[in-house]
Amino acid sequence: VDAVQCLPSFVLWWYWNLSGDNATLAALLPTFRKGIDGFIANNYDPVTGFFYSSWQNKPVSGGWQILAERYSAGQSDVALGLTALWLMTRATKYARLAALAIRRFPGKFWDAADGRWYIALGGADAVPDNTWYPMTHGYTPFVQKQSRFFQPASCFAQGLTAMEAYQTSEGGFAIPGYDAEHIFSSIYTLGENQLAAPTSPADLALAVNYIKSGQWLMTLGGNPVGGIVFSKRYPYLYTNQAGFACLALAGTLNPF
Repeated sequence: VDAVQCLPSFVLWWYWNLSGDNATLAALLPTFRKGIDGFIANNYDPVTGFFYSSWQNKPVSGGWQILAERYSAGQSDVALGLTALWLMTRATKYARLAALAIRRFPGKFWDAADGRWYIALGGADAVPDNTWYPMTHGYTPFVQKQSRFFQPASCFAQGLTAMEAYQTSEGGFAIPGYDAEHIFSSIYTLGENQLAAPTSPADLALAVNYIKSGQWLMTLGGNPVGGIVFSKRYPYLYTNQAGFACLALAGTLNPF
């Protein structure tokens, strides 16, 4: 597992906030809280205030191995889950951990020279890894824009602008080392939705059309289903992508 196991708590809070469905909240909250509590116990780094990317059960030697890197996008997943748990339980430890990660995030993960986010902090000394990883650029504004602890907010627009240099004529983003995947256009659009005005209206319009071009509708077991293909080179349905595409095309804002 990795930081995405923090997202169920965020989705539960979002659903409960919209529906007032206290029965579903009571039924699911203990399990989702247990998941994040386990993540804190196994992955939290008290030195940096961030979380290691994931843990693995090694069958040969047994026990848990904490991986050496703290991914930037993973910190955003954790921030969503922790903030949601605080809103649902009012347990202050969740608010404190979320605030600490968000407060330190720009100073640790921001690459001022290139105007974009580092992919990760690796090793005991938290050395930045400057490999291109576009997920953080749009996902960070969605997750952290609403927090008063995040400074400076100008990093949101700068990170999105850094992606635009790699946009293709179709609207995808051919980031070094990657295909022009539909998920990158969804993440870019999701981030742009958080800004008062787009960094580039033309690039945003191209990105939206590229997301739509990846829609794949089919019949499965007699029922109509759909998704967004991962990329034109790899035309398989990526379930995570479908959710980001829906959020992007709907113009969704971070409800926090």
